[in-house]
Amino acid sequence: MFDNGKTDTMIYVIDLFCGCGGFSTGAVQAGAKIILAVDKWKEALDVHALNHPDAEHLCTELGGDAEEFGLSLEAFIQSNVPEGEHVHLHASPPCQHLSKANPLRDTGIGMSLVHWSIALCELLKAKGIIKTWSLEQVAATPMKELMPEHGGRVLKLDDFGVPQTRRRAILGNINLEPISEYKEAPRTLQQLMDGLEMAPPDGFDCTTAGHGLKKRLPCGKESYSCRQFDQTCSTILSSHPSFYSTAQARSTAFPLILAAEAQVFPRSYIFPASYGNKNLRLMVANAVSPRLSKILIELAARTVV
Repeated sequence: MFDNGKTDTMIYVIDLFCGCGGFSTGAVQAGAKIILAVDKWKEALDVHALNHPDAEHLCTELGGDAEEFGLSLEAFIQSNVPEGEHVHLHASPPCQHLSKANPLRDTGIGMSLVHWSIALCELLKAKGIIKTWSLEQVAATPMKELMPEHGGRVLKLDDFGVPQTRRRAILGNINLEPISEYKEAPRTLQQLMDGLEMAPPDGFDCTTAGHGLKKRLPCGKESYSCRQFDQTCSTILSSHPSFYSTAQARSTAFPLILAAEAQVFPRSYIFPASYGNKNLRLMVANAVSPRLSKILIELAARTVV
């Protein structure tokens, strides 16, 4: 691991499906420079721009002709990056149609943008326009099936200091072998709340993920995926996990600040209240944890290409 927590080599990053900026934030923490962020969700892109004002921002729907879009990226890189420098291309295609949390998921739809992203990355890598690339997605079976051909692995993020039970599939040409150097124990939900000087609402004594198999609570009532405060919390979704009251058999959503803390966003990150709590929670839930992207960029700097 780098002693100063940053790469020794400048890496120029293009962040596709960037959302509100989780991947970009971790990349900057690793010493990289974000040169372009692209997403069709304007509100999320606006939040990205507030926090990464030096990057170029493009609001457009991704997909379609990978070669045509690749040519536009090639021209952009040639105009904005000194020749021969390290360019890293990252993509986090939408996960809704691959996530088990969505009962209406359509794998075909979900994988179409995954395949588009891979084609784009490998095209630009073959032309020498980029040196490294990565793709982040939920750890669905179709993603695992791509790993023998495209590299990568499934990561349990709570093994790397992300305080939630999030699992992510990573593809790309980054050498992930040294990733064990970055392992650390995650903070518990209680430690997150203590760090924020907050407490759960009165009478709420555990959390529920709100999806998955029901389980019977000590009070005899049923809830979903109950976890105690001294455990790592469940994966952050737009509406869950929630605080749960076993006595009242009801739940209430985490405040945004706690969800962002579980995703390891800096506390200084700007989430304008004008966008509404529901919208902001969705942005945070869909983001790449900056802790993960910091590790990936540091490993990209160490990858011989």
